[in-house]
Amino acid sequence: MNKLPSMQTVLFIFFAFMSLICLLLLKFQIFKSYESLLTGIFLSGLTAIVSIVYNFMIDINKERLPFIFSLKLLLFKNSMVRASIAYLYRIKINDRYLLITNLKHGTIAPIGGVYKMYDRGKTLLDDLKIRDSESFEKNVSEIQNNDKTNVNRYKNDLRLKMPAKHFKKFMKWYYSGNGIEYCPLREFYEELFESETNDDAPVITEKELFTTIECSKYKKTQRPKPVYDQKRKFYRFYQFDIFSIELNEDQQNYLLKRMEELKIKKSKMQLYLVSIQDIEDMNHLGISIGKNTTYII
Repeated sequence: MNKLPSMQTVLFIFFAFMSLICLLLLKFQIFKSYESLLTGIFLSGLTAIVSIVYNFMIDINKERLPFIFSLKLLLFKNSMVRASIAYLYRIKINDRYLLITNLKHGTIAPIGGVYKMYDRGKTLLDDLKIRDSESFEKNVSEIQNNDKTNVNRYKNDLRLKMPAKHFKKFMKWYYSGNGIEYCPLREFYEELFESETNDDAPVITEKELFTTIECSKYKKTQRPKPVYDQKRKFYRFYQFDIFSIELNEDQQNYLLKRMEELKIKKSKMQLYLVSIQDIEDMNHLGISIGKNTTYII
């Protein structure tokens, strides 16, 4: 059963229609004796429209969304949005930034990944017709030998697809934190303590050195401009929280040692230390650097 439009939408359409009629009557000088009355109705309607749109934008701003994107959500409610809510780590050693191989994209990038949602957070998403992005199935199909451990790494990712009319509610739910992971060290342990491939050892083999990690929020949330994917017919919305991990001397020395060992073994997973200039150039010794790396500077 289709839901009725919101009162906000009904009022917007009513005042827009009323103002348009008054404007046409004034333009073609119909009912000239009522010109002042029509002008008053037109201005009142225009004021009401501005007020409705303003209040909508104030409400949207609670979810910290870009103005133009918010307006598109209002106008194109039946379009689709693919949202990916993630976090990245800023890790520095010897005044350089630590990056890791991104096997999926063939680049190097900061350690990080998308947040997870828990089962109790899925009830709202089901009601809003929000579903896992198709990228989950794609990732699963690309994993060799049906490695169930790695398949589970993609499960419940906060990488979702939804109608634009539900996006504001989705963001409200996200900022509520209800049923959503907020333990940013999971990806650090997953990417460094677990093997990405069946024929490689984990990046970190001496786990006891990393039982204590100093992790804190580094800068405000970074959000690239949402873009419309013409091929897949949906808006792409990305959001990144940036965390800083401060390693002690023993941890830094260990990673420097492992960096050389991985290089000698020609492991698929490699560690890199890059400069700010490398990140700005999006290239390190001929290897492409992921564009989201700029957010950790």
